[in-house]
Amino acid sequence: MPEPLLVVSGVTAGYGRREAVRDVSIEVAAGQVVGLIGPNGSGKTTLLRVASRALKPWSGGVRVAGRDLYGLRPREAARLVAVVPQELSAAFPFTVRETVLLGRAPYLSSWGSGSEEDWAHARRAMEMADIAHLADRPLDELSGGERQRSVIAQALAQDAPVVLMDEPTTHLDLRHIVEALQLVAGMARDQAKAVLVVFHDLNLAAAVCDRVHALAGGRVVAAGPPEQVLTRRFLAEVYGIEAEVYPHAVTGRPTVVLQVPGIGPGR
Repeated sequence: MPEPLLVVSGVTAGYGRREAVRDVSIEVAAGQVVGLIGPNGSGKTTLLRVASRALKPWSGGVRVAGRDLYGLRPREAARLVAVVPQELSAAFPFTVRETVLLGRAPYLSSWGSGSEEDWAHARRAMEMADIAHLADRPLDELSGGERQRSVIAQALAQDAPVVLMDEPTTHLDLRHIVEALQLVAGMARDQAKAVLVVFHDLNLAAAVCDRVHALAGGRVVAAGPPEQVLTRRFLAEVYGIEAEVYPHAVTGRPTVVLQVPGIGPGR
C-alpha cells in the first residue's frame, strides 16, 4: 500500500517554552480531504504551521510524498506544499493577477517573469476561484472575501500535491462558501491532492471532509469519518455544549444543531 502523500508523525511543537501540540500524528492520502477541528487554542493552526515547514517541531517529523519536508530546500518544499492562510495581508500593491502568479514562484528562475505555462496556470486558477474579472485590481482594494479567493487561487496556481488551508471560508458569503468547498473537494477528487483543512464550523467540516481529527489541549482526542466523530457526547466533552446531531436529509452526513439556553420557540 503506498505511503499517504502527507504524513505528520509524533509531532510535538510550541513557541518558546510553551507547548502547543503534543505527539500528534495525521495522515492524508491523495484524493482525501482531512479536517482539523477543535476549540480555540487547541493547536490546529500550530499543526498546520508545522506541516507547512513554517514552525520546526521539537520532536516528530513531516513527510510529503515520502520525503522529509524539513530536509528539503525551501523551493523544493514549496513545490510539494501549498498554503492558504486565514488572512492575506496586502503589504504591497500587487494586482490579483500578480498575486496569483506568485504561486508559481517555486518554478521560476531568479530572473524569470513567468513562462506561458506559468501564466496559463495563473489564468486557470483565477477562473476556478471566480476572480478572473478582478485580475487587474490591486489586492488592497478588494473585500476580505475577494482577497481570500485570491489566495485560494494562488495555492491552485502553485499546483503542489499537498494543500494546507486555515479556515478557507473566512470572510466569504454563502455563495462563495459553497464555491470554496467545491474547490476544496475538487482539489482532492479531480486533482488527486492531499488536502488538510482547519475548520471552526463543524457543519462545513462534516459536509466536505472524508475524515476529521479533533484536537483539544494540543492532543488528538478523536479521529475518523465525520459521522463517527461528531456526536452529542463529543460536543459536550470537547466543546462543552449541548447540541443535537442529525443526519442530513440528502447527504446523510452529520448536521450539528446548537441548543442555546434561554432561546426557544416563540422567542
